[in-house]
Amino acid sequence: MKRLFCLAIIVMTVFPSGAYAQRTAEGEMGLYATYTHPFMKGWGVSVGWNRYTLFGAWDASVTVTNRGYVFEKTTSVPVFHYTARGGYLVRLCATRDRSLNLYAGGGILLGAGEFKLLDKLEGIAKEYGTTFDTNDFGGNPYFIFGLYPKIEAEYFFYGNIGFNVSFQMPVTFHDKEHGSVQRLTGVLYPEVSGGIKINF
Repeated sequence: MKRLFCLAIIVMTVFPSGAYAQRTAEGEMGLYATYTHPFMKGWGVSVGWNRYTLFGAWDASVTVTNRGYVFEKTTSVPVFHYTARGGYLVRLCATRDRSLNLYAGGGILLGAGEFKLLDKLEGIAKEYGTTFDTNDFGGNPYFIFGLYPKIEAEYFFYGNIGFNVSFQMPVTFHDKEHGSVQRLTGVLYPEVSGGIKINF
C-alpha cells in the first residue's frame, strides 16, 4: 500500500492533472531546447532556463547560430555567433489554466563571433567598392556583446510539457578591432525560435 501511495505521488508530481494553474507559479522553473532560424540564411540551436515570478520569468540561454552571410546572391559564408543571454520576460496575458502564456521583455548578451572569409574577401571587397582588414577575417574568434528584445509564447499540451515559440532581435556589437566585420554584417540579427519546454 505504501508503495502504491508513493507511486501515486510521483505520478501526480511529474504529470499533474488538476493543478494546471501551478505550471507557471512563482518559484517554478523550466528548461527548454529550441531550433533557431535567423532571417538571413542560416541555422541555430539554444538551450535555456526560466524561473517564474509573480509577473513573468527570468530567462537565460546559451545559443549557437550560423548567420550564413550571403554575397553576390549566391555565395554563403558562415558567420558563427556563440552567445550567453540573460534577461527578464513580463507576462502580458495568459489563459486561466496557464496552458497558454505570452511574454515580452529582453536582456543582454555576451559571446564570441567567428567569420572565416579570407578566400572570398577580395570578391566581397570588390562588390562593396571598399577594402577590409584581412586580420579581421582569419577565423579567429572575436568578442561580441549587445542587447536583445524578445517576445515568447508557450503552450503546455500535456501537464508541464509544452512548446515555446519566440521572436528575438539581437542588437550585436563587435569589439573595436573587428569593425570591418560589423560593417559587413550589420548589428541587427532578427531570429525566430521554436522548441520543447518542460517545467518542474
